Parts: sequence; C-alpha cells; structure tokens
Amino acid sequence: MSLSQLDLADVVVPEECQHWRQADVVCGIKTLPVIDDDGSVGLVACEYGVAILSQSCDASQRNRETVQLAKVVTLEGTVASEARLGRRPRYAPLPGLGDSFFADLDVVATATKGSLVPKQRKTGVREDEHVNRFAGTAARKVGRFAFPDAVVEAFRPLQDDLFEKSKKTSSPMNRVIGDVRAFRVRVTDDWASEPHDLNVHAILAPGAIPSFVDDAYPEQPKGMRNNLLGGKDIADRVPQIAASLVKPGTDEATRYWAWQMLAEAWGERCMAAARRAGVDAKIASVTVELYVYDEYTLDLVDSTERLDLDYLSEPSAGSVD
Repeated sequence: MSLSQLDLADVVVPEECQHWRQADVVCGIKTLPVIDDDGSVGLVACEYGVAILSQSCDASQRNRETVQLAKVVTLEGTVASEARLGRRPRYAPLPGLGDSFFADLDVVATATKGSLVPKQRKTGVREDEHVNRFAGTAARKVGRFAFPDAVVEAFRPLQDDLFEKSKKTSSPMNRVIGDVRAFRVRVTDDWASEPHDLNVHAILAPGAIPSFVDDAYPEQPKGMRNNLLGGKDIADRVPQIAASLVKPGTDEATRYWAWQMLAEAWGERCMAAARRAGVDAKIASVTVELYVYDEYTLDLVDSTERLDLDYLSEPSAGSVD
C-alpha cells in the first residue's frame, strides 16, 4: 500500500504502546522518509535507529495512531558538548544510550505505532532532569524565534564566548561563561521596526554575582576601571575583565563591578560586530543587563526571546555526515 492510500481510520493501535515514552529509541528502524528536491520520497539512513519525538501521553495512548520519530546520531567534540549544555536545539541528548547519542530534530518522520511494535526499544532518557531536557529541546526546536539577519551578525561575539563554555579548558572566560545559564533578548518597539534597540539579558547562576543587603551596592573600587582597561576600549578588554572575576581573593565589590564591566563590554563588542558586518544602520544599540536565574520572572520570559547557539552558527556547523 502506498503512502497516499493510507487511511488512518483503519489503523489498529496495539496495546503494547501503552508503555512507550518520549525519547524511547527504536533500534530496528534503519531509514526515515524525506521528500527530495524533485518531490519524490527518499530515504535517510538511520544507523543508530530512531527516537520517539511525540510526547509521552501521545505515544502511549491507543487513540493516537501514529508517532513522530527523529533520527538518532552520534556527536563528538565541541558540538556534542554544546548540545549537552542545551546550546544546540537541533540535537536532543539521549544519555540512556551514552553521552555521544542525540536525536537529530532536523530529520523527522511519522510512523504508525503498529510498524514499531516488533522492533527492539531502548530507554533514551531515565532521570527526570534528562526527561525534562529532552522535552524542552523538542519544544524549543519548533517554537524558537528567528532573529533578523542583522541581529544575528551583531550577536557573533556572544557566540565566540559561548563556545568557550563547551571547551574543556580552565581559561578565565570558560569559567566565567560557565555561570551564564542563558541569554535572552528584548527589542524596543517591535522586530519589524528598524533600527533595533536590543536589550540582552544575561541570566547568571545563583551566587555568580554578589548580592547586597537592601540593594546597597558598593562604589566601584578606586582605579579599577583604569587598571582593567589600560587605556583601551572596553570591547577589547573582555579577557582581562574575565580574569579579574576568577582571580583568587577577589572581594565582592570588585566581583560585582567586574560583572557590570563585562556586561558593558559584551554590548560594545556586539555593536562593533554590527559595524564590521555593515549592518549597524539596522542596529541602533545593544545593551546587556545581568539577572540571577532564580529571580528571573515569568513576565521577563514572556517578553524576551532566547538566544540559542544554533541561531549564530555557520550553516555547516553541527552537520552530521
């Protein structure tokens, strides 16, 4: 029977599916159909099987005839590290199979549940944390915001620093960016109006930036700014600022103001990137504000867009052969 003749009303849903969950991996499915350039249906090889992408409630219910499947791939190096940290929404981690296994959410197809019953099934995620991460990655893949090209160019410096988080080094920037849980972006007016005034929210792990009783923030230590800048533009002094943040024995006032200077430097670097890319006519300003993760409100989430590393990558980055 061809695909065009399939009537889902006639599909029998087996009882066995009541135990299926999102991220379960079906090992016996070795190909997924993809429509080719000429409109014909081709097959993509799935050496490691496929993962159930449908939500667990849909996968397990007998009144749902089909499930969505994603190709399982292996990743190594920087891309794998970024994917495990949630910086690559294309890939959802499958730690139940091993640290190098992921569901590739760019290669997805639909299958009847009956076609999967005879195949071997493995658990792709076990711990609640991993279950939630897989579900969150799947949701972000289809719901994330597409930033204008000019904005993407402006945010290239943030991409450079985010890459540090995935490297296994003890560099100051690696240690500092490790405290950044997420970047979110708010635009003044709306995305259809240019030039854009961009407000980036750097959401930090609890305790990363010092807090003070009654918000009695300290004055900036005398000479601190001049010492860190050394007469140069702040956009060029990010490594020095990062080093001051992780220097042993740094007092809370210095750490607080170093974070403020880093936020200022990020904004200046983004504007410099916009000028280099020739899109500064579309970017009026970039400012960076610091927030603490457990104090970031739902109102702020609703009024901002998450900045994912996939938005900023070159087209070939993260590709799987």
